[in-house]
Amino acid sequence: MTAPAQPAAQVASNAAQPSAATKAKAKGSNRPSPEEIEAKRAARALKKQKEAEDKAAKQEAIRQSLLDSGDADGRVAGGHLDSQGNTLYIPRSWGKVASPQRGGGDNGTGNHGDPGPKVKFLSWNILAQGLVRRKLFPGSDCLKFKDRAAGLTAELSSRTGHGWDVGCFQEVDRLEVHGETLQRDGFAYVYEKGYRTKQHGLLIAWRKAMFGEAEHRKLLVDLDEEGVYEPDLADGGRRRTACSRVTRNIGLFVALRFAERRGASTAPGVIVATTHLFWHPMHAYERARQSGILVRRLEAFRQSLGEEWRTATVVLAGDFNDQPHSATYHLLTGKPLTDHCIQEIRNSTVVHKSIDDKRERAQAAPGASGTDAVDSDKTAAEQGGEGDGGEGEEQDAEEGDVDEEEEEGEEGGADDQMLKNCRAATPEDGLLTIDELLQLHDLSRPLPGCSPAQPSTSGGDAEQARGNGRLGLMSSYGSHYGRLCDPEEVDNFFGTKSRGRERHDDETWRQGQDNVHTGESREPMWTIFSSLFSLTLDYIFLFPTTAGDASSGQGEAATATATATATATARQARFPQVTRLLRTHRTETLQPGVPRKGVCASDHVAIAAEVVCGSSPSPSS
Repeated sequence: MTAPAQPAAQVASNAAQPSAATKAKAKGSNRPSPEEIEAKRAARALKKQKEAEDKAAKQEAIRQSLLDSGDADGRVAGGHLDSQGNTLYIPRSWGKVASPQRGGGDNGTGNHGDPGPKVKFLSWNILAQGLVRRKLFPGSDCLKFKDRAAGLTAELSSRTGHGWDVGCFQEVDRLEVHGETLQRDGFAYVYEKGYRTKQHGLLIAWRKAMFGEAEHRKLLVDLDEEGVYEPDLADGGRRRTACSRVTRNIGLFVALRFAERRGASTAPGVIVATTHLFWHPMHAYERARQSGILVRRLEAFRQSLGEEWRTATVVLAGDFNDQPHSATYHLLTGKPLTDHCIQEIRNSTVVHKSIDDKRERAQAAPGASGTDAVDSDKTAAEQGGEGDGGEGEEQDAEEGDVDEEEEEGEEGGADDQMLKNCRAATPEDGLLTIDELLQLHDLSRPLPGCSPAQPSTSGGDAEQARGNGRLGLMSSYGSHYGRLCDPEEVDNFFGTKSRGRERHDDETWRQGQDNVHTGESREPMWTIFSSLFSLTLDYIFLFPTTAGDASSGQGEAATATATATATATARQARFPQVTRLLRTHRTETLQPGVPRKGVCASDHVAIAAEVVCGSSPSPSS
């Protein structure tokens, strides 16, 4: 049977349509070859690479433009941002100190003679990486150094940070990183540690364009070994240190000469010191002793530089591990001692076993006598345990940095509210009485004697016993932070009523309760704000421009004369003028704690003061 014939129109249509084979052949002819595909891929990759290079070049041009166009403080715009626009730290502004009313100013704000150069002094405990423990900073996202480095570098750098001229830094390690930052910004620095194997130390840096390449003079003070009085030859040359425990804390002093001096009435430079006092909260006596030694040695350092340095600005800045209501702060600033101050000194006038151990080693050593120094590295290695500055705690693996480093200060444990391994002090220990601590800090009086003073049996004058009328130092923030303008720092003080809890383990604290330190203190509300501790520990102190005769003359007549003139001397004290202060973070910014990415890479907050240096200021009243 033959198939039925198709209509002519359908046959024509079928003839017009290409066959499947023809379609496949045509499709294959339009597909790029493997070589063409590879060429297109290479072109796309080259385009992406060029776009990335153009973007990087644009970002570098912007960065370089910022570096070439700093503000009045030498800071670049956007220095707190990385190349992607991410925040590295929260920047802060400088606040101008309001001028006092005529005749009514406090210390450091009176009429001044020839104005000297303005120098911005900064102090910051940058938190040594070797001290980082996750248990001390629960919840922090900024513990590994790779997470902290960018924020630390950006804020530490004067150009991308706070525009400082002289910086005092504590807990400095990773010197290969921080030193490079300082040198790149045009700064020189000196660095010292408390003992050879210590992993972090103190650093003072200065702008070379302002002070030159090298320091004029440097001094390292061992606070354990420094005597409170020159050796008494009549007593066999015995040195009285009055030390209550081995701490291995130091003070670092430098004299910096101005690269260009303005005139004969201007001092040749500035004198700067930094320290990190002993951390344990219960050892108030030892911190009070250390601060007094720093005051005396720094004043002696100024006098040793010669007459032309007599009116030089002297700055003592650092982490003092004590709050404004403490004995240390009251002694340093010449404020009368409160009942709390007196009680905390009395409670901590004890001797730690590290002192007894040190004496035993000294007596056992060939040719050793008295309380002279022994190998400080050996002392450091043998003193351990109890979280009190000893060695040996391994670091959490996740932080992955230096191990065998001591836990410091506010990073202590639950036992930091107890005195451990201590005994009652005896007269033979030679610890300082409260009267002697007052005298040690008073620049208008001679040093205490080489032998312990006997407690007063007559009771004496109550004002004198508490230290009224002493010549102390001036706190830059304590004296001026309450007088910032545009805007004022309202409710951001240590004495503010709404200041919250200081310790996470304070079971007596209740939400909304008043600040236990409510009062007139105008120190910053916080200078450290971790998730465990929130405290005010860092200060920038200024010495009186002339401190009078700090001789060590003894005897009843000398003591009576010094006592009679102390109040008048303190009232006539002259201090350098503070013109601006770096504003500190408020609580809402720091919560729930730092270090934290994008906020601050340390648990401490940097503080800074602009000071008119080297001028001839008039009395404040």
